[in-house]
Amino acid sequence: MFKRIVIAVINIVFLIVGTTAFASLHHPESFNQQLIRYKGRDSSNGYFELASEAYYTGAYDLAEELNETATCLRADCREQSNSSPVVRDRRRVDPTFYGHPKTREQIWERNFAHVIEDNRQTLSLVTLLNKIIMKYLYSCIPIVLFDTYVATTENYMLEALFSDFPITYITGRIGPNYTLDNPGILEPTGPQCRSYIIFLADVMMTRKVIGPQMNSYVVLIPRSSQWKLQEFLAAKQSRDIINLLVIGESYSVDKRINNEQPYVLYTHELYIDGLGANRPQVLTSWIGNKFSRNNVNLFPKKLRKGFSGHRFTVKAAHQPPFMIKRLSTDGVGNVNIRWEGLEMLLLRAMAQYLNFTYDIIEPGRTELG
Repeated sequence: MFKRIVIAVINIVFLIVGTTAFASLHHPESFNQQLIRYKGRDSSNGYFELASEAYYTGAYDLAEELNETATCLRADCREQSNSSPVVRDRRRVDPTFYGHPKTREQIWERNFAHVIEDNRQTLSLVTLLNKIIMKYLYSCIPIVLFDTYVATTENYMLEALFSDFPITYITGRIGPNYTLDNPGILEPTGPQCRSYIIFLADVMMTRKVIGPQMNSYVVLIPRSSQWKLQEFLAAKQSRDIINLLVIGESYSVDKRINNEQPYVLYTHELYIDGLGANRPQVLTSWIGNKFSRNNVNLFPKKLRKGFSGHRFTVKAAHQPPFMIKRLSTDGVGNVNIRWEGLEMLLLRAMAQYLNFTYDIIEPGRTELG
């Protein structure tokens, strides 16, 4: 009996709620007015209005209206609020854009300007290379070599360089094992000379790529630290690359966005002592499209003081009249070897002029004589 009474009460409640909702649906204006008049409770200010940003109250101050409404509710004056409701007008929606709209070109410039600004360093390097090419490499066809790292991470720099290259050039790609995909480009045909512009991640692999270069100009742009560059210039790997210019980016100052960093230009001094050691040499730096030291020869003459008494090993065989081997014995029977001939005269003159010494030994196998 008790369960039936509870079920009947629940049905009556659902019937009343459904009737009210149905009546509200049939009277959308009264339902909207109820939403407009709805007041929620706020812990700090007492009350706030629903969607207040979509409405304005005309000449009445919103704070004053809220205070009056809160006072009226505390005094239980519902009849007064129902008889004289506050007039609320919806804000006007104007689709017209007021101001100065940007064109499509201006929007593109804003979205892509950072690409140009971030590549100020790249454009500075391209300007430096063009200046070097026009002053030092114009008489020889330059061969531009780049490895996989530069091709994938700095394609913008290569595109800027090739699009404004001032003279004819040849390009080649360096493989993952530091060998050229087309090694035939290193062998010039005819009397034409060659010069090299090399973009390389590891500076120590330069000689493996191009081999010894005695006469060609070599411009090297590695992606190594300054300490690595100086180590390479002081090592034996760079000893037989005579006309070498290394361009390294300086990280001595804070590298900020759109802040151009200087490029430091290095070369090396060869055979500074009898051991045949090299010494790095700073020529100048490049920043703001100008050199810090003007009128500097970027490819200075090497070996001005010769080989500093360095001792070379020369292999020779008895081939008169070029090389003549003479044997003699002293008083105790020791055999002495004395070399004469046309090539010995030439070797002695070169040793005196270039400041080096030598030891002459015979090859271990006679067929190498």
